[in-house]
Amino acid sequence: MARGNNGVDRVSNLPFNVTYHIIGYLPLRDAVRTSTLSKGWKYKWITIPALVFDKKFKDSLRWCDLESLVDRILVLHRGPITKFSLKECYEVTRNAASTRNAAIDRWLLFLSYHHTHYIEDLSLSYYVHESVSHVIPSVLFALEHLTNLCLEGVRIELPWQFSGFGRLIKLKLSCVSMELDELITLLSKCPMLECFDFELKNSFIIGEDKESNKELNHRLNVLKLDTSFRALDNVDCVLSLLKSSPNLKSLDISCDDSIFDVEELSINCMKFADPIHLNHLESVKISFFSGSAGEMEFVRNVLQWASALKHMTLESTFWGVEIGPDFSKMVTDLAKFPRSSSAARIRFEAGWSL
Repeated sequence: MARGNNGVDRVSNLPFNVTYHIIGYLPLRDAVRTSTLSKGWKYKWITIPALVFDKKFKDSLRWCDLESLVDRILVLHRGPITKFSLKECYEVTRNAASTRNAAIDRWLLFLSYHHTHYIEDLSLSYYVHESVSHVIPSVLFALEHLTNLCLEGVRIELPWQFSGFGRLIKLKLSCVSMELDELITLLSKCPMLECFDFELKNSFIIGEDKESNKELNHRLNVLKLDTSFRALDNVDCVLSLLKSSPNLKSLDISCDDSIFDVEELSINCMKFADPIHLNHLESVKISFFSGSAGEMEFVRNVLQWASALKHMTLESTFWGVEIGPDFSKMVTDLAKFPRSSSAARIRFEAGWSL
């Protein structure tokens, strides 16, 4: 307890707006610990607007069960919750996954019932066992004040009455399952969306984009993808995303060359794809670029479609000096690709490891 020279308890007598401001900047674990400062601070932590249950928080637990603790915190909490983050998704047994996912659904229901008009930032990592089959509750789509949404390990099915996330600015999806047509519909109903980060390689996107007069997303200017150009469903999804984002300015792709698929189908899909007008795309970065036929075909298309392109950076790691000739041939082939932008420059970064 902090006291001045005259014995006054300065910590307990701080104005409410000051203590609220202090607690609001503390991690949840440290905010709870302020309850030991003095009697006056015992329950001040229950007003914290941001509840973040991350690995650091979990590691600080000794004997307390995470599920029970989250339940208790939500029951004790007073005031608006503007941010709720639960990032703890990994492979578990079927029974454990089912139990924990039911708990996450319960917390989501609580937030939608008590904090619909306050929650702005929501991150939920569900538990996955073998396949992504757990359907996220439809109450999620009633949170109209969301500006940032991150979902992992869940199946997404849009309710027919979904009118959109009118304030959503950032969206991140990882290891999700949904129809391609519904994914494009979701993006079209986020008119303020500026950044979409999608881990596509571990997701299950099926079907096709039906293109039933969907609104294009004119605000989306940053697209981040973790994908494979060997997988046909990945390629279909990438092309559909580019087609629905006419004002895209920055494209950041991380390639995964380990996924086994019939690459010829993916190559043909890109070879015979209708031209996509990427008239505002200025910057492209492709990490873990291996120079596979599918990746090269994608680069060829982007160079032809992006009329305002300025920079394309290809980051690649070649293992062993014996493949030097392949590296040289790839660079030579890239230099020959036609470009619709006279200002486009390709920068190739290769890391060599012996």
